[in-house]
Amino acid sequence: AGGQDQLGSELDVMNRQEYAQCVTRRAEIVGFNNQTDLNNPDLLGQGTNWQDALFRNALTTDHSLAVGGGTEDTQYRISGGYTYQQGVAIESDFERYSLRINLDNQTTDWLEVGTSLNISRTIENISVSEDDLIITAIRQRPNVPVRTPGGGVGGPDQANFQLNNPVGLA
Repeated sequence: AGGQDQLGSELDVMNRQEYAQCVTRRAEIVGFNNQTDLNNPDLLGQGTNWQDALFRNALTTDHSLAVGGGTEDTQYRISGGYTYQQGVAIESDFERYSLRINLDNQTTDWLEVGTSLNISRTIENISVSEDDLIITAIRQRPNVPVRTPGGGVGGPDQANFQLNNPVGLA
């Protein structure tokens, strides 16, 4: 299946029936590599849309709190923040905690002293760049299930081109 002609349109993903038709037709043309389990595309379901299985709508939350005050000669400001972003690929996310303290003091008419302290902690789980998950999801065959009936991670059989299961990798 191909994409639409307009720029910016969503790319169609080849489903299991279309993949079976393509593989069967290729085997007819080249004269070998017929996959008998794909010979009757009408009996097959839609198969796995790997992009739907791997990607998700991602949420972002951002919170901050600041307190400031002081006197004519000394001012302070303390602020803290928390950011959480889900990644668009499953099992990926970003989390950050931050704290900032500013202190300024007008010691004399001609001298002002100030200091600031920034502390942050970042926790990042990036699954999309590991093992080229996006490329694997795009290239994986639609007749490979995400999960096996026993609950394990699905994968292609040994007779065919091997790609890892992108959901299992994530």
